[in-house]
Amino acid sequence: MNFNDLLHRDNINPKQAIVVRHAELPKVLAWFAEESPDIFNAYQQSQSIPLETALMGLRNTGYLASFLAYGPAKAICVGLYTVGNSCSINEKQFWNIPANKQLKKHGYIGFVATFGPSSNPFRKPE
Repeated sequence: MNFNDLLHRDNINPKQAIVVRHAELPKVLAWFAEESPDIFNAYQQSQSIPLETALMGLRNTGYLASFLAYGPAKAICVGLYTVGNSCSINEKQFWNIPANKQLKKHGYIGFVATFGPSSNPFRKPE
């Protein structure tokens, strides 16, 4: 059985789903997904511009399948999320979201003013 089989089982067209494999700090993200889903969801709600653009095309009709990296070529499924309505936000609005402030304490760079949310959102530990 593969992922598309699971989607078909629930009458979801695979063309209406985007799969994301979060490779940055998988242990931290796994902890957030389990213990603080609101913080994990905040992380997931802001993505790089290419992914945001793709998700905008699925507003109110599509799905985001979220996975965490688990070694090379492996991943653990966090969940399947519906893509709701969305809008662009600026840097000030981004950092006014309480969960993003919590992420920042864990090295989250988050918003890069000229490009929107960073495609590499966490600083490497020093």
